[in-house]
Amino acid sequence: ATTDHKVKRDGGWRWASRHGMAPPPPVYGPKDTALWPDEAAELYRATKTNRDAKYASRYMRWWFENHGGMPRGVPKIPRSAYSMYYTERKGEIFRSAGRFHQKRDGKKIGAEWKALADAIKQPYMDK
Repeated sequence: ATTDHKVKRDGGWRWASRHGMAPPPPVYGPKDTALWPDEAAELYRATKTNRDAKYASRYMRWWFENHGGMPRGVPKIPRSAYSMYYTERKGEIFRSAGRFHQKRDGKKIGAEWKALADAIKQPYMDK
């Protein structure tokens, strides 16, 4: 019988370990990904969804080996005062009119923002 036949018959890693070979690396799970940076965990989930857990685990071992010293993701830029005002007014217009027309109502909100006094804009700038 060939080695391939023995590997297939008894599961592979038991035969390999009896002959001095290392067992296969583990397949990662939720407990492992909870310890990873967000970028790595998201990459694992996407790869697992597209392929399978075994492939995704192998890919992540390669990824960690080649991306070990990389910096974390870029921090998000805080929203502008106008953006917060726009979102608030958009909700008010939608609740009162039942709909929000992006072009027409957006222009109104922009004109309102330009006409507002600095004292009224200040709470949005402080957020």
